[in-house]
Amino acid sequence: MASARTTKSFLRKVKDLRFAKNKGALSYNIRLKFGSFQAWFDEIRMAFQRAFGSKEEVLPADDWSVCTLQERSRLGNYFLKYKFKFPSSLSVLPLELGQEITICGLDTAGQVASDSFIPLSPRRQQGCFEIVLAKSSSPSSTRTPSLIRMLNSLALGDEIAAKPGRTTLQYKGPTHPITDLVLLACGLGIVPMLQMISELLPSRESSVSSASVLWLNEKQEEFSLYSELEN
Repeated sequence: MASARTTKSFLRKVKDLRFAKNKGALSYNIRLKFGSFQAWFDEIRMAFQRAFGSKEEVLPADDWSVCTLQERSRLGNYFLKYKFKFPSSLSVLPLELGQEITICGLDTAGQVASDSFIPLSPRRQQGCFEIVLAKSSSPSSTRTPSLIRMLNSLALGDEIAAKPGRTTLQYKGPTHPITDLVLLACGLGIVPMLQMISELLPSRESSVSSASVLWLNEKQEEFSLYSELEN
């Protein structure tokens, strides 16, 4: 009898484990489908805006444009997200896929601080752009102290200068249509991957049908952008 009870108990645990696993898989698939639907919706909305909305105002590609800090928010313990507003709600930077935005401002010592970022926001987003910065305490921090001081000293409404930076995406493979992507990233290297995935996968003009992402970090807290990856 003890053996029978042990067997029944074991089978019940296996059944509960399978149920929990299936429930988790179902929840993940629902979130995945919702993310795909949201990406399609964003693509349709932006296409409708380009076709029927007000004409966008393209900012200079080789000159600085003044932007103001609109929002600063924390992403977990290690990252900060900055949202900068363009001069007009119709303004947009002429960025290519994988192209950085270079920002420039004065730090607390009155010295010029400058660096480049791949935007977290869509590259053709009108009116504003978003960047993510690792705090100095983060293992992913690679920014100069003067730039961190400059961004930390900004109050809402303060101005910086921004312009298109270098293009970091260069494909040197064969010219055959690409149908599958395998992306490797660590730390904030996930940001350009997010831009690539969000732009290529929802679009019917792209030949890419699937993408696999391997994202490595030293600490669990560094996966603060995981929700962006799921969506």
